[in-house]
Amino acid sequence: MFCPNCGKRESIAVFEQAVRSAVAVLDATKSLPLEKRRVLEAEGGLDQLAENVLEDVVTAFEGCCRTRYEEVAGPGALASIQSSHRRNVFQRFEEAVTIMEGALGRPLGAGLSPAESAELKVAFATRHVLTHNMGIADARYAASGGVTPTGQRVQVTETMARRSMELVGRIIRAMY
Repeated sequence: MFCPNCGKRESIAVFEQAVRSAVAVLDATKSLPLEKRRVLEAEGGLDQLAENVLEDVVTAFEGCCRTRYEEVAGPGALASIQSSHRRNVFQRFEEAVTIMEGALGRPLGAGLSPAESAELKVAFATRHVLTHNMGIADARYAASGGVTPTGQRVQVTETMARRSMELVGRIIRAMY
């Protein structure tokens, strides 16, 4: 990861900054005057913020995995894994964790309970339908454990967004 002002940056530092920014935005809505917060909520702004945070968390996870994998295995290995598993392999939680565990030679998911892993699997599937299906639940989402019926719009809450940041953070920190 590269910043034109700072130069090369560690992916974990970029992830931590993204989390701090997301938390600051979510927290800022709580300090709005009640009437403004109600308007924001009525217009779907709070839902949109939660969705954006979830999408940003998955994107940051993908970037960290890609960067860390390249650091450990080399650019050729990264190109190979992306070619054999599809370029966006690190957007799929379980697959990404398995690949990173193999590259690092240690478990990453051990810090998560089975319920927490399932929670992240659904969060990543939710991000997928938000990004690629206008938020409408599909069969792939349902197969990932999503509870929104197929054909209906998924709901992302602030709690889900914050929880995803926390759980993804545990996995990212275990990679370093």
